[in-house]
Amino acid sequence: MRVKVTLLFMTSIVMFVVGIGGFMIIYIAGQDLLPKTYVYEPKKGAKVEKFTEITADKFELLFDEKEVLQAVITPTMITPNNKNQVVNKTMVQTLHPGDFLTLNYVGETIFAPKKGEKEYPIPASWWEVLDWTGRNGDTGDLWLFPSEKLKQSQAAKVNSNTQTKMLGFPEVLDQVMDTPERPLTKPVFENVRLRYIMDSSNKTVKNQKGVDDRSEGTAKPTEAKIYLKSEEYAVLKMAVQEGYKLIYAVNGE
Repeated sequence: MRVKVTLLFMTSIVMFVVGIGGFMIIYIAGQDLLPKTYVYEPKKGAKVEKFTEITADKFELLFDEKEVLQAVITPTMITPNNKNQVVNKTMVQTLHPGDFLTLNYVGETIFAPKKGEKEYPIPASWWEVLDWTGRNGDTGDLWLFPSEKLKQSQAAKVNSNTQTKMLGFPEVLDQVMDTPERPLTKPVFENVRLRYIMDSSNKTVKNQKGVDDRSEGTAKPTEAKIYLKSEEYAVLKMAVQEGYKLIYAVNGE
């Protein structure tokens, strides 16, 4: 009787070990049989910094492939099948070692700020011309234009100069001098990018459907949001306070 119990116990132990071993073999083999794909992480443990532009040539220099199970892939993760969705875009936040590249890390280059830039709203009262043709993502030049109030103020200062009158110089009616700080014969800032062009209802101004002329918008522009560095914005704000207005000239028009 004791022999039979011992034999049964030993048989149970063997079956348990065989069962565990079989499970592990199936588990390991099953892992290998499950579908896998590649995702992307920073190259060799480095960071991919914010403001980095991802071109086709730079992609392989910035990212390494890492094989993962297909089951862990989320809709926003970048794989070889959708890599083109981040090419020619810009990082809008830093990708750290160990993190995988997703669509949340990138933005359209024309809408993404460059290092040191911020998005500044420019109110309608700052513009000399409102019927312009700028659209979201455009690049253009900013010009200063002396307002009538500034011209009159300048003329009053010149005409009140008694020495000028005594020397017999004619009165100056509307002359505003061109200076390096307030240039009038060249743009004050070049290649300024438009983030948004808004109308009075705070909606984006777009082209009219079926109309090639961009001056025919869906609404009249009232406010623009443009990318500037803080010191550039300070220059514009001070110029407006002095009586200058702004004109935006879209590149290529």
